[in-house]
Amino acid sequence: MLHLTDLHMGRKNRFKNVNFYRLGKSFAEQVLEARAAAGLGQDKIDVIFVTGDIAETGDEKEFKDGVTFLHTVAEFLNVQRSRVYFVPGNHDISWPLCKEVTDAQAREHFDNEEMVRRFSKVKLRYYEDFRHQFYGMKVNHIPGYRGLSYGAEVWDIPELGLTIGAVDACERESHLTTDQMGTVGEEQAQELMNVWGAPHYAHWKKILLVHHNPGETVDSNHKSWEDWIRKEKQLPADKVERFMADITGFPGKDFLRRIVSDRRVQIILHGHHHAHPMNPVAWQYFSSPESGYVLSTGSWGLQDADRPQGEANTCQIIQIRSGEPGANLRVHALEYDPSLPVHGQVSDGGWRLMNGPRGNQQLNVAL
Repeated sequence: MLHLTDLHMGRKNRFKNVNFYRLGKSFAEQVLEARAAAGLGQDKIDVIFVTGDIAETGDEKEFKDGVTFLHTVAEFLNVQRSRVYFVPGNHDISWPLCKEVTDAQAREHFDNEEMVRRFSKVKLRYYEDFRHQFYGMKVNHIPGYRGLSYGAEVWDIPELGLTIGAVDACERESHLTTDQMGTVGEEQAQELMNVWGAPHYAHWKKILLVHHNPGETVDSNHKSWEDWIRKEKQLPADKVERFMADITGFPGKDFLRRIVSDRRVQIILHGHHHAHPMNPVAWQYFSSPESGYVLSTGSWGLQDADRPQGEANTCQIIQIRSGEPGANLRVHALEYDPSLPVHGQVSDGGWRLMNGPRGNQQLNVAL
């Protein structure tokens, strides 16, 4: 499995001036080289996960570049487009479409409940158009897909014994500063809990996708935000709330922990904080010593100035090895090295396996 997050197509993308077809082809080839170098055998990559922030400002042009790049990656990794799975991030929301709602509220004088309803209807319009363009069909026509209420989704791959749950942590997000924080509500979480409670899922492998970090972020983010807060003379309450959520995890994270514990979810994938942590975080199952693991990776595409200090652009390859003793979950991080010579390229810059323990994790999960 390949996990990407935080592509940030647009003005803050480090690759913004390149051809995204050529970039996708080169990236896919380097992923295959890294997989071989990691000793992952001849197993092909079966699925690709993209955990939000495909775009920088939720703009249609940014999403178009995302389609070109991800189409190419899937093609050269020989992954069916229907096996590429997305969740939205806060940067995938269109603030101009949200502003149209508040402008309408000023004219029509409807209440805030109606405003939130209208936000929900329009804010991810370009993200949904992106998915339609990527798949070549509406998402609800893809085999194995099930849309739930409040933004949750489930994707089943029976031949792999794998079910994927995606939750929308952008329930609250809009252009309003009071709304700019990840949240997963109880109703959305309960929908996924109910679906995965069906008896036939008891022995399936489960992966949970979310954009915002459901736990504490890395030290480099702590330091940069502490420095920023110290420079502010007065910090509004809504910004304090948002920073606390980004540092310690969003409201609703405990609902996800309950799903993981009760439904024995093996892997939780997320992005948002643009960092590849030193160690995965274990979320223990209910009445069991076994755990699922929260696996984060850093931003695939964000430029240097907007990433935490010391954090490279990263992604990760994840392999589950059923029926083997010992460590059956292997996680290999890839990082972008701007000075790396790449065969067939006249300029330097490419992806390679991350060195050290942070780049190679071997874990054991219940299968």
